[in-house]
This record gives sequence, structure tokens and C-alpha cells, in this order.
Amino acid sequence: LKHYVKLNDNRLQVGKDVFDLNTVNKIYAIGGGKATYPLAVALEEILGDRITDGFIAIKKGQKQPFFETMGTLTRIRVAESAHPIPDETSLEAGKAVWQIAEKAGRNDMVFCLMSGGISAQCIYPVEGISLNDKVTINQLLVHSGADVREIMTVRRHLSRIKGGRLAPRMLPATSIS
Repeated sequence: LKHYVKLNDNRLQVGKDVFDLNTVNKIYAIGGGKATYPLAVALEEILGDRITDGFIAIKKGQKQPFFETMGTLTRIRVAESAHPIPDETSLEAGKAVWQIAEKAGRNDMVFCLMSGGISAQCIYPVEGISLNDKVTINQLLVHSGADVREIMTVRRHLSRIKGGRLAPRMLPATSIS
């Protein structure tokens, strides 16, 4: 992340894109996955108190080792959730990500910090699908012999946030993935 995201005064460079932070109202960070904590640490080191709010979900059991090796986050909240089969903590994480995405508005910026594991760690099923349905489907998929692409396709169709469905919640904010 530090290779691609640089801050010079109020000019934020993300890859080849440059943003004038004087025109940005609020900066949010959302996401999940087993490698998300180091991304969040790097983002906080770069942007510091410019981050208005944030939430990431990491795998159960990762929080303490990350705290010990990388320190704690001050602007981005962290929760541990289940992997590879989602549970109530995964649903709560999905709702937290959704709520921040909905807060984002015009002239805001949302960093989407996502890595492997987010499909189970951060869920928000479509209407009509319960947490128990999601758990059962995931258990069946994981043990079905289907390849990862097939599993992810099914998960996308059952989610309010996967497969690009979270993006419209952030509009008209600028999102960076």
C-alpha cells in the first residue's frame, strides 16, 4: 500500500491518480480479510487523523498477534470474525461496513481494504437469506468440490456487498480499492 499511496502536503497520490485533499470532506476506510490489518496500519500511517472513521474485519485469533507486531489502530476499528464459515460476527462486520459505506457522501473518499477471507469474514446477505441459510450454503460450497471461482460466484449472488454491490452505497463518494 505504501508503494502506491503517497501523501505530499494535501495531495494524495494513489497509483497514477492524484487527489486534492482540500476538496475532500471525510475519508473512510472499510474492509475485511486476513491481510487487511497491515493495509489499515499503512493507511493510518499515511493519512493519520485525516481518516474520519473506519472498520475492518480480520480472522478470529489475528487481533492480538497483529497488535503485538504492528501496534493498534487509532482511527479504524477492528473486529475479529469467522473464516472459512461465517457466523454472527461475520454478519455484524458486514453491517458495520455497510453502515460506513452509506455514510459516505459527495466529496468524501472511501478506501476499500480487502483481501482473501473477506467472503466469510464480512457478510451481509440479500433479503430473504438468513445467517443460517448463508452458513449452510457456505458449508455445502466449501465441501462441494467446486473451485474457488464457482464458490465466489454463488456467494456474490447471495450478498448485498460482494460483486460490486457495495459500490452504489458509497456513491457519490470517491472509492479507492
